[in-house]
Amino acid sequence: MKIDLFHFKLLLKYTYHSILYFVSFLYSSFLSKKDIYLISERGTDARDNGLYFFCYLKRNYPEKEVYYIISKDSVDLKNLSLYNDSIISYQSFRHYVLMWRSKYLISTHLHGFAPDSFLSRLFTRYFDIYRKKITISLKHGITKDFLPVLKYEKTKLDLVICGAKPEYDYLVNTYGYPINNIQYTGFCRFDGLYDFKIKRQILVMPTWRYWLNKDNFLNSYYYEKYNLLLSNCDLISFLNESNVKLVFYPHYEIQPFLDNFKKFSCDSIIIASKADYDVQELLKESMLLVTDYSSVFFDFAYMLKPVIFYQFDKDQYRAKHYSKGYFDYNHSFGPVTEDVNSLIHFLKLSRDAGWVMKDEYVRITNEYFPLHDQRNCERVYNCINNIKK
Repeated sequence: MKIDLFHFKLLLKYTYHSILYFVSFLYSSFLSKKDIYLISERGTDARDNGLYFFCYLKRNYPEKEVYYIISKDSVDLKNLSLYNDSIISYQSFRHYVLMWRSKYLISTHLHGFAPDSFLSRLFTRYFDIYRKKITISLKHGITKDFLPVLKYEKTKLDLVICGAKPEYDYLVNTYGYPINNIQYTGFCRFDGLYDFKIKRQILVMPTWRYWLNKDNFLNSYYYEKYNLLLSNCDLISFLNESNVKLVFYPHYEIQPFLDNFKKFSCDSIIIASKADYDVQELLKESMLLVTDYSSVFFDFAYMLKPVIFYQFDKDQYRAKHYSKGYFDYNHSFGPVTEDVNSLIHFLKLSRDAGWVMKDEYVRITNEYFPLHDQRNCERVYNCINNIKK
């Protein structure tokens, strides 16, 4: 059987990481285990719940041994500049060793604390390699769809943090976790959704489509529809008349294709890259969000700001991407539309209403977030401390 170059490199990668898992485990067995907190997001960034919880621990519990995992060339290193002595290079040997020595393994993405998350999930499922440790998911987004990968039998997580009350109810009843392993505390990053100044700015932030790649992106329906939106004369006229800028910031997985949109950049439209813009700052400073299915709308609604759902491919998305969960877009935080003209219509309505969230959407938002304060990191910390293992 012939193996192509891609699969050969993949095999080498997994072999290398498997050896390092084993070698670092043996090496660490001669070292003392400590109550170390090892925190990460994807391993390449620091701008989400992981960053907020890490900074909370460093500020409030300086006596604790806390480390943050991030690649040495990440643009987000500046967000950690106050704590340079607590930064560990992602996938370094020290990362492997600390993974075995730490008591608390904490990440926003599934097993993001591990040098290779795929092997980590695989080894957890079949060998339960972290059974003596406390593994925690701070989560990246509020779960609204059915994600089989999150089932307890696959993750064996000791704690999953929920950002909204209906999410908590859904996870408790669907994913098979012991009741104490799921807690509604609010997301750590919600602590930062206060004290912000709003610009005359609309944020357009669509999520990804897993079937898109470099070979089919330019011919995709996704690209076609956002071409039509960003070049729409009525939209550009609306922006100019309203003295408003539009910031187009697609999902992390779509960012590699961003150059294909830069031809639409003009005085009223900004094509934003993840290297230059921080998601949470964009969410805080924008006065209205346009998205499709991205869970960032929860953060935006949390701030009681208007949301519009632009869902031109909902049948394809539901059939190919994620199965429907508990969330109903038609009874949530804002109007749903499938075409550009209707989207512009809703933008005009929002402008005429003063860019504020309508009362009916405020009521739904309050039902989703009964916890609404700056104590989210504190609650997460208390939940972690209450874990007995």
